[in-house]
Amino acid sequence: MIRKVQIGLLGLGTVGTGVVKALRENSGHILSQLGVSIEINKILVKDVEKERRVEVEALQLITDGSLIVDDPEIDIVVEVMGGIVPAYTLVKKALESGKHVVTANKELLAKRGQELLQLATDRHVHLLYEASVGGGIPVIRTLQAYLSANRVSSLRGILNGTCNYILTQMAEQGSSFVSALAQAQAAGFAEADPTNDVEGLDASYKLMILASMAFPVTSGELQVQRQGITEINEVDMTVAKKMDGVIKLVAEASYDGESVTLSVGPQMIPNSDPLARIRDEFNAVLIQADVVGDLLLVGKGAGERPTASAVIEDMMAILQSDNPRFRKPIDPWTPNDSTQQGESSRSWSYLRIKRDKLQEESLLEAVTSKFSSHGADERLPLMLHANHHASDDILMLVPVSSTLLSDWLKEKNARDWLVLPFKGELSYEKGKVVTHFSEAIS
Repeated sequence: MIRKVQIGLLGLGTVGTGVVKALRENSGHILSQLGVSIEINKILVKDVEKERRVEVEALQLITDGSLIVDDPEIDIVVEVMGGIVPAYTLVKKALESGKHVVTANKELLAKRGQELLQLATDRHVHLLYEASVGGGIPVIRTLQAYLSANRVSSLRGILNGTCNYILTQMAEQGSSFVSALAQAQAAGFAEADPTNDVEGLDASYKLMILASMAFPVTSGELQVQRQGITEINEVDMTVAKKMDGVIKLVAEASYDGESVTLSVGPQMIPNSDPLARIRDEFNAVLIQADVVGDLLLVGKGAGERPTASAVIEDMMAILQSDNPRFRKPIDPWTPNDSTQQGESSRSWSYLRIKRDKLQEESLLEAVTSKFSSHGADERLPLMLHANHHASDDILMLVPVSSTLLSDWLKEKNARDWLVLPFKGELSYEKGKVVTHFSEAIS
C-alpha cells in the first residue's frame, strides 16, 4: 500500500519553486525508492494573486502560516522563506506540534538554531537543514554522519555563490563590481537587494552553522570578523592576476583547543590554492580533520535546483528514519601539532590606499616603524611599482596580518583604503622580492 505524506511549504520564492518542480519531476523515483507519495498540502505566500514561475492550484495558496503548522494532516513543514520573522515563530510552532521541519534558512539556524534543535530533541522530531549551507553540497551530513570519528580542526571555503559569481566576472571579464553585480542579478544569482550577500552576512551565517557542528561551541556564542566585497575594484583584480592569483570571498573557522576563530572576507590567494579554481556560482568547503586529513567538497551553491535538491534529500532522510538522530554536544579537545591552526606571524597583507591620504615615503616609514616588533624581522613593506595601477593609488605588500594593519589604519583615521590577506609565499633573493608565482616585483 502506498503511504501518503503531506507537506506544508512555507514560501514559494526561488527555492520553494525549485522544491515544487523537483517533487513533480521525481515523484516516480521517490515512490520507487521509498514507496511513499509526497503531496504538497498548502503553500504559504504573501500574495495569492502574484504570477509565478510554477503552476500550483489556487486552493493550495494561503497567507496565514498557522494553517500549515496547526494542520494535523501535515507531516513535514518545509521552511524556505528566509529571515527571522515570521519564520522563527512558525518553525517553533511546527516543532511544538510534533511536526518534522526541513529548512534552508541559514540566518534562522545561525541565530536561533540551538534553541530550535533542542526543541526538536525534546519533541522527538527532526529539524534538518542541509540546504542552509552550500546549496547542493552535502556538507552538513558529512560533518554530522561521515566525520563523527574525526576531530575537525579547521573549515575553509567559498560559501556564497553570488559573491563568487561576481568575483569571477571581475577577474575573467574585466567587469566592474557594479557591472558584475548586475550580471549576477540578471542570471538569478543575486537578489534585488544584495546586501546580505555582498557584505558577507550570508557567508557568516553559514560559517556559524558549520562551526557549531564541528567545534565545541554553539552558534549563539560565535562572533565573525566580516568584510564584504563591495570595495574590490579592477586595480585589485589586476594585481592579483599579476601575482598569478585571484581574489575570493573566503570563510574560515579554526579551533585551537580553547577558542574558535571565525572570519569572512576577500583574500588574495594563489592559483595553486584549491579554492582558486572554484568559479561562478559554485561553492566549496575544505575540511581539515585529524583522521581523514583534508577533504574538499564542491558543488553549486546558488540557484533553485541545487538548494531544492538538498531540501528534498532532507525530506527523504526523515521518511527513511523512525528514530531521529541529533548532533550530540562536542567535548572540548586539544588539537595535536599536526592540526594546530592560527594566523602565522609571517603573514603578509595587500594594501591599496589613496595617495593623497598618506604620502608614499611617510607611509613606508610609518609602516616599517610600527610593525618592526610584530614578527616582520628583516622583511620590509613592499611597494608594488607597476604600470597597471592607478596614479592616485599606493599599492603595498605589508609583512603583518590584515587584522593588525586594518586596526592601525583605523587608529590613523585613514580613509579610502583596502586591506586583503595575501596568501602567496614571498622570499628574498639578492635584494629583490621574488614571488612564489610567475613574476618578480622589485
